[in-house]
Amino acid sequence: MPRDTLLIVRVSRARPRCLVVGGDSVWPLFGLLARAGFEVDVLPRASRHRLSRRVSRVIRVPEPQVADTAVALADRSSHDRYFIGDDVTLRELALHPSPIRRRLPLLPVISEAHVDHLASKIGLSRALRRGGILTPAFGVAQDSVGARQRAAEIGYPVMIKEDFGGGGRGVAAAMSPSEVDEILRRFAGPVLVQEWIGGTEVSIVAFYSRGELVHFAYQEPIVRQATIGPAVSTVFRATTDQGLGLIADVRRLGRVLGADGFVNVTAIEAAGQRYFIEADLRPNAWVRHGARVGDDPVIRLGRWLHGERTDHDRWQATGPGAASCRSTLLTRSDRRDLLTWRAGVWQDLFWDEPLLTATYAARALRRSAGPHRHRPEPPPSATGPESVVSAGQGGQR
Repeated sequence: MPRDTLLIVRVSRARPRCLVVGGDSVWPLFGLLARAGFEVDVLPRASRHRLSRRVSRVIRVPEPQVADTAVALADRSSHDRYFIGDDVTLRELALHPSPIRRRLPLLPVISEAHVDHLASKIGLSRALRRGGILTPAFGVAQDSVGARQRAAEIGYPVMIKEDFGGGGRGVAAAMSPSEVDEILRRFAGPVLVQEWIGGTEVSIVAFYSRGELVHFAYQEPIVRQATIGPAVSTVFRATTDQGLGLIADVRRLGRVLGADGFVNVTAIEAAGQRYFIEADLRPNAWVRHGARVGDDPVIRLGRWLHGERTDHDRWQATGPGAASCRSTLLTRSDRRDLLTWRAGVWQDLFWDEPLLTATYAARALRRSAGPHRHRPEPPPSATGPESVVSAGQGGQR
């Protein structure tokens, strides 16, 4: 067969088409999916995605109609794969009044039995405990009386969390019954009352297919927008250097949650144990940074997309990379970060998205440095100095 004929055959192969629903702050996801082999369409809550060169089509509807439109598109099997990009959209689809059979293709779980933990901190804690995943002791309360009772049973300090929240919203530490009362005046029930664990906070950005691990990246947040809030800078560490215990834990987590897509995990490592405290089944803005430490998600997702086996017993790096590196997120940076080259923020710009990168860099340069940089720290101890961790370590959020 002539060489030009072969070229025509290769070019004519259709790329699978995916739809990203919501996710206005996770634009690095578009480049990841496109480079892995997808044709990327977006159903956004805002219009910023038109600046992305990786997006083939933007489906624009009024924000209140995003969930209804997504369900209608799934009814028609409009795309080969669907990804939910943010907590609000995930919650709207999890609670949508349509039958679950219509919504399940959109949701990042494998069955109806796993829907109850989506966008629910209470549902997640119950699912983790039911599945034998190590998680802090917890209780559920409807009001301040019940919250004080649960806190007394667990022991102070405790974390009080609204059932739904994101970015540090709806989360507070309580060291006494009076603080529980004050928090419950601001929070709407039901709330999760959770044991506070002192230790090192780590984040894991993972991708699962039918509950089986395809890719994950391991990082330690070191600078935040607030004491409890999104990370501005993190240290990524090579997943191959963290030992088989971590890999086994992350694999088991995906099976327990019935995960089918991206999962953003938070855990506390303390006294040789790893306590899982958060697992949001959607991507986050750090989704592509694992490539800096030799574990490129593009390669792993590309292999998965083409049907190659990804659940190898031995986790191997996809290419060369540092044992660890510090990264700063452009979308959460300010003028000081860019002008002082904080943690090599310029190295983390995605030059394959020039318009979006320029837009966010311009915003960062206009954003004055504020007093919102905090290393993760535990709340003041109510039980003595033995519960206070060393400087530079984090506590639960």
